[in-house]
Amino acid sequence: MENAFDALKIAFAIIVFTLAIALSFSVISNIRHTSDVMFEADDKNKYYIDELNNITYITAGEDDNRTVGVETIIPTIYRYYKENFGVTIFDSSLNPIARFDLETENIINNWQTNTEAMEAHIDYLNKYINPHKLILPVNDNPIWNDSILKEIYTDSGKISTPWIGSESKILERVRADIYGKSVIFNNKEYSGKYLTSNYLTSDKNYTEYFVFVPALKIDGTKNFDKTDKLEIIYVQK
Repeated sequence: MENAFDALKIAFAIIVFTLAIALSFSVISNIRHTSDVMFEADDKNKYYIDELNNITYITAGEDDNRTVGVETIIPTIYRYYKENFGVTIFDSSLNPIARFDLETENIINNWQTNTEAMEAHIDYLNKYINPHKLILPVNDNPIWNDSILKEIYTDSGKISTPWIGSESKILERVRADIYGKSVIFNNKEYSGKYLTSNYLTSDKNYTEYFVFVPALKIDGTKNFDKTDKLEIIYVQK
């Protein structure tokens, strides 16, 4: 009897171990997909140009514009500042919910003293970070404006990006926005968006878009001193 009980315990342990390995491979596979698309950026066969909007897209094979969940989106957000790509999340009505992007955050950090850069960046977002153009290219409806962009970076009534310039603070901000854990920046509490309470939940799926956009100057013209930038867009299904 004791031997049978021990055998059951061993069998159960093997099942748990197998499930853990399977889950690990699933997470690694999702992370690798994002990395593969980034590393393939220089493969010109992966590009095509939209005729109406001149947006350059990357096709990632048969699973391009795939459906993903939190297991893909959260690891991608954690990497945005290290690999300098943008991540934007939209709800099912195409309203912007969150944006993780160093360039946008720098502009917000100086929005009161550089309105020209703010206006140019809103034009940039409407031209390139616009699901209307991804889902229905003939639709040129603007999504972004001054109020919407400021709202994304408003916490406790204050528009700011106090994590700028510090990797450790950026990481704290990411955790606050994902998990709703308040942190202190410059002696002020930052509550975060708590995305896992409403949007990044296990029952919600998103369409994932990889878009290469040209690096631009403040006046909106192409900056030939910089390489094109990857933007990752998630639209709730």
